[in-house]
Amino acid sequence: MLKQYILVGSDEVNKGQLYDIKETIVHPLYNKITKHNNDVLVIMLSKPLQFSDRVQPIQMAPRNLALNSGDMLMTMGFGRTEELDISPILLSVKVPYVTNKDCYEIFTNGYRSLITENMMCAGVEGKDSCKGDSGGPLVHNNLLVGIVSFGYDLCGTHPGVYTRVSAVRDFIDTTMDKLNNMYE
Repeated sequence: MLKQYILVGSDEVNKGQLYDIKETIVHPLYNKITKHNNDVLVIMLSKPLQFSDRVQPIQMAPRNLALNSGDMLMTMGFGRTEELDISPILLSVKVPYVTNKDCYEIFTNGYRSLITENMMCAGVEGKDSCKGDSGGPLVHNNLLVGIVSFGYDLCGTHPGVYTRVSAVRDFIDTTMDKLNNMYE
């Protein structure tokens, strides 16, 4: 099995600090066959992060967070660009929030049936997360509101689909509490 790690403290893939992953806990209702619904896991690192000006925690969206169509969000990642399979530098893009109703109307193909209330959409033509960005953040006013889940095969032609953090907060909070109690 390949060793898994995360990169922190850099916006370049060849810099920063690598932290080994000690454990991952997948949402109990995530199903690899139906995919995407409850597409979230909690990662336990082998040692605590060292916070600095480049490594900071982010607050998660409250359970009752309401967004309005067109609210500007930011997503980021090292995923595919037009020229490259992955980007050597961390890229970010501002994308508008798209309501689930509008997103459902935009996806007229098989993707439509995948979108649930545990998900949210964001993006406009030419601006989207892409392959390789999965697991990355979707941020609104310094709050983590979404996690990159999936998108249309041709990036930037449809909104990206994200796990709605407010919908999976109970799982995240409960799991983090259990892990903190186990490893104190």
